[in-house]
Amino acid sequence: MTPKDYLHKLTERASSLIDLASNFDTEGIHKLRVTAKKLKMLEGIAETFGDNKNLQIAHQATDKLFKKMGAIRNIQIQEQLLAEYLKQTGMRGTALLKDLKGQEEKLEQHLATWIHQFPQKAFSRLERALKQNLDSAKKRTLKEHSTKFVEKLEKKFEKAWTKNEFHKARTFLKRIYYAEDFLTKALNKRISSKHHHILDDIGHLLGHWHDRIILADSIQNFRLHTAGNMRGYELIEERVRKDANSFLEQAKAMIK
Repeated sequence: MTPKDYLHKLTERASSLIDLASNFDTEGIHKLRVTAKKLKMLEGIAETFGDNKNLQIAHQATDKLFKKMGAIRNIQIQEQLLAEYLKQTGMRGTALLKDLKGQEEKLEQHLATWIHQFPQKAFSRLERALKQNLDSAKKRTLKEHSTKFVEKLEKKFEKAWTKNEFHKARTFLKRIYYAEDFLTKALNKRISSKHHHILDDIGHLLGHWHDRIILADSIQNFRLHTAGNMRGYELIEERVRKDANSFLEQAKAMIK
């Protein structure tokens, strides 16, 4: 696979997933977000060759798409996780589930209007913008730029990790993961990054931590703004935070 093939496959995939996402398909939204992350990673590599107007415009569209999908994806994950915790504890949690469902419906209404207006030509424009930068470089130069891009991300990851900024660290880790996917599949580059052998495991652990922190914060916000006996929700929140901390500690143990 060439860099051009890799890029074209991503933009085609993004276009095809728009329809699934517009129907609020959970898996479709997830896959579209992952594709958007990979495109954002390629934008980062392309920017190392110099900026161009097309790249700036295309980047704005991709970034907005990523954020819109992220908002509804977070709510969907919270609903799924909450249902699991309610089943474990035997608590009904009807009020909070209803509250989350209401938030999801509002986001769906907004997204339904926005996504049908989304300029799908933004994907082809992004492809042209990236080609303009990536095609101008020889494969060897592209490998060098991509490798340096990963090295910079690793430094940012380590800095965020040492400062206990785990959400930032998780973001950088994902970019490293997708950049290395590009290097191996499109550039036949052997990976030798410092954290390569544990990227996937740490990423999953931090993902579980992140999802539970968001749910715990939602439960807390619901408790503080809802009248009545909230002791049951308080106990679930404590359990969720305990589990979140457990996943974080497992991730920490992998990086000494």
